[in-house]
Amino acid sequence: MTCWLIFVRFDSLVGALTLQMIRDGATILAVAMTCCARTVPTPAADQLAKLPLNQWVQLSETFPHGYTYSAMVWCPQRKQVLHWGAVASARGIEGRNDVRAFDLEKLAWTSDYPSDPDQSWGIVGGGSGRAVSYTGKGQMLASGRPAAAMIVNAAVWDSKRQRMVVSMPGLMADYNPATRKWHDIQATTQLHGLKIPGGPPVYGAGMGYDPIHDEIVMFPHFGAQQADLRKVTGRISGHLGTLRYSFEDNTWRRVGTDFGSPEMRSAREEVIAVLGKISPALDELWRLRRNNPSADVAGPQQTLADAAKEIGNWRLSDAAGERASKAIAALAEATNAKTASASLAAGTRAVWQLEALLEGPLAVEPPPRSVAPLVYDEKNQVLVMFGGDSGTIRPDLFNSVKDPELRETLYRQSDRRLDDTWIYDCRTRQWRNISTMRRPSAQQVPLVTYDPHSQQVLLVS
Repeated sequence: MTCWLIFVRFDSLVGALTLQMIRDGATILAVAMTCCARTVPTPAADQLAKLPLNQWVQLSETFPHGYTYSAMVWCPQRKQVLHWGAVASARGIEGRNDVRAFDLEKLAWTSDYPSDPDQSWGIVGGGSGRAVSYTGKGQMLASGRPAAAMIVNAAVWDSKRQRMVVSMPGLMADYNPATRKWHDIQATTQLHGLKIPGGPPVYGAGMGYDPIHDEIVMFPHFGAQQADLRKVTGRISGHLGTLRYSFEDNTWRRVGTDFGSPEMRSAREEVIAVLGKISPALDELWRLRRNNPSADVAGPQQTLADAAKEIGNWRLSDAAGERASKAIAALAEATNAKTASASLAAGTRAVWQLEALLEGPLAVEPPPRSVAPLVYDEKNQVLVMFGGDSGTIRPDLFNSVKDPELRETLYRQSDRRLDDTWIYDCRTRQWRNISTMRRPSAQQVPLVTYDPHSQQVLLVS
């Protein structure tokens, strides 16, 4: 694996990005802004000032076997980009857990401290590892430093305490760039009525610091079971929705029920209540028909008919609302026909359309995803999120393809890339979908950063 630091010079700023080439040929980019060119110490300032505008230029190679799946954090006091995270998973590569900084004067990467010997904690990367990955737990070593961890975008700058903060399953730690020391925050996560040590037990996370409320927000992630709709439709998700960490009580909590206007919450409750009637009635109808084709199905049929009437006068003006209304009307008509097959088909379509409402026009937070960064927009005091990996895989789209290479390509590209834009307003603590018809192409691993000079959010793809 090779790793470079590349600068692109705009008219009034210099942006620093790492380009990491993974051994399998895939490309991962992590983005962080540095500072205006005129503030860079000499002799680097002279060299950077001569860079061509709007063009990528390679300045320096970094250490061999640089970090992957870890965000960089800009440290304003040191005027350096700090980088810590997992190393590539490969035989013969020694694991590392040193904090690396890019020295703008020397135009080179340096270590804040020597890496601990690679012993029990070993190498981590894409997949199950011995430190933190999809199944591992974070840990502090005897040296007082955390074992290498695949934190992805779960790293933020805490501007109040002047610390870099990272979170992972089993551990939440901060790094003091002045003393170059780590500290176990001893945070806990409240989940399913339990107190779990460390950060949320998820992977592929993204975090953003809210300086208004002195909180950290986590949304992109996967890995922990979420059973909010299990009793309603039997659905279990691997995404917990929005999580917030409070420095005041040192605790992570799920906060999805805090979002949305009273009208929006009421509409969501109505849809969920109807789903809670339709879904079990469909299960009962299917069971009765399977065991005895001539069984009396009047009970579940009546439940479906009542559910259709209950939501019959409820409308949304957009296309999703119209589709849901049509599906409910079709369900009512099917139950009038008194045939189990027609009710099963119509009921299934109604469930799909009602769930689409909860994830569409009635959504109070973004749909599930991972690996998307949360970027703080200082001007508008919001966290910006674009795209990400939905985790959705559609086997029906590629299993019928005979060519194995084409099937693998379809598998990798099967509607996992997202192209929506959401903002988390730090003033109101509410999410808002600001997606427009004109938007960038879908990004599975979006590369987004905020430029304080132009007050723009930049996307590199």
